[in-house]
Amino acid sequence: MTKVIPEQIKDDLIKDLANSSEGDFYELGIYMKLVGFLYSILLADTEIALKLRTKKILLGKEMGGILGAELLDVFRELKKEQKTTFKDFILKFNEKIDRIVQDPAAKYSLIFPLNFNYVKRISSEIKGNRFEIISFKELSSKHFNIDKMIQAEENQLKKTDLKQLKEVFNENFSFFVIYDVYARSLAYADEYSTDTLLSLLGMLSLAKHYKVEPTTFIGIPTKISKLQLTCVLFFENYQYKTIGYFQRQLPELEKIEEPELNELYNGLKLLKKIKAPDIADILYNALKSYYEASTEDDVAHAFFKYWISIEFCLLKSEEIPETQIVKRLKNLNWKDKYTIHRLEIAYKKRNNFVHQLKTDITQSDRNFVKDISEELISFLLSKYNLFADKKELNLFYDFMSEDEKSLKKNKKMINLVQKLKRSA
Repeated sequence: MTKVIPEQIKDDLIKDLANSSEGDFYELGIYMKLVGFLYSILLADTEIALKLRTKKILLGKEMGGILGAELLDVFRELKKEQKTTFKDFILKFNEKIDRIVQDPAAKYSLIFPLNFNYVKRISSEIKGNRFEIISFKELSSKHFNIDKMIQAEENQLKKTDLKQLKEVFNENFSFFVIYDVYARSLAYADEYSTDTLLSLLGMLSLAKHYKVEPTTFIGIPTKISKLQLTCVLFFENYQYKTIGYFQRQLPELEKIEEPELNELYNGLKLLKKIKAPDIADILYNALKSYYEASTEDDVAHAFFKYWISIEFCLLKSEEIPETQIVKRLKNLNWKDKYTIHRLEIAYKKRNNFVHQLKTDITQSDRNFVKDISEELISFLLSKYNLFADKKELNLFYDFMSEDEKSLKKNKKMINLVQKLKRSA
């Protein structure tokens, strides 16, 4: 458990949560504020976060309009038993999780409309889940009767929601369908599938915008990609459950052509060949950040999100600080002699943005870090068979930062150790 928060504060928090979980609207408002703080404490604990992830349970999503609804019964039990310390809560919390995992995970399928005209059918896997990108006609001919579903929702949905459904569920859109997502909560299926799709859209954005440096010469700079999510339909065992929204405005259609979809398919094939799960995760995170940067309206924020994509590729962590990331960047084999000097400027602007909120970041700056992010993602995709795991990749970056003399010395010592081990 995090050592930053004193035990007395955590005990007080549980006591206040137990006292504000009775159902009164005002008390529930307090409850939701407090439970948000509690979730941040719980998810900072590596063991708890891993347990929830492996059991396919998600905390922190609103359920029935109440953040933390899944724990209301826990706090009511604690209050009834007059046991309101943090240790008491952890015992009850683990009992709750153990009860949840006694039931088998449900099987979900999710449908996301994509704002580009259907060009070509894509059927593949990502993160081990089968998915398709299909036309509205094919979608309607499958297990999902969309027209019937919309009719069933007519009495439930607001007119604006119903209008949006009809605007996106038609021949103008393509549809991403992910199958057999096993989860113990719809919220987990939602987050897992959305993150998976964002990684895929990062790959598609990369296919379309690789080495392209869009620049607005007059007026406000625009985002690089128009790819936007509007809503998602949830099905449990192919039976319609509910709908979720990302935005209410109808997005402008993006132009996607067959060669770009071919590049997407080729990239997915490379991802599937990666045997090391930790390296695959690096790429999924880098691609997601690349997508978020590409669809960001504000140039400074887009710049920063591309930089995050770079950090994922170069394994930034508590043990590998920002200065080490820059050192690694500068010691990669850049063909352009100006790249190292541009990296110095980009790093300074990154720090000014993060620490001083300076937004003097140009489209050229954004496009430069976009190019660097693309190079690193492409490198990891193309060299998938060179590294057995994340540790080997980290060692590679360390060696790339060494000069020739140091490398020879390391090689000499490695040979000596191998010789001694063989003779032992």
